[in-house]
Amino acid sequence: MCSIAFDLRLRLDQAEGELEMNLVDKIVTSVGLLASLAAAGFWLCGSLIEVPDNIDTIVGELQRVGRLNAWAALAALIAALCAAHAFWRQMT
Repeated sequence: MCSIAFDLRLRLDQAEGELEMNLVDKIVTSVGLLASLAAAGFWLCGSLIEVPDNIDTIVGELQRVGRLNAWAALAALIAALCAAHAFWRQMT
């Protein structure tokens, strides 16, 4: 009976250990979270920019939207790389 209880306790400890994340995983996951929030924020800001009908000022506003979209794409790339790292860690 004692060996069964020890075996069950050992299996529970192993299962709990598998759920723990090391420091690198926590950092990568946090960076991915922040990058995905930044991407959403950049794209939201870019979509809320009002583009004027005046041909003289439209170019500057479109360039501003383009810069925000570029930052959002970079943040989305970082988030995707962090997600790929987490997926890779689960597979190994």
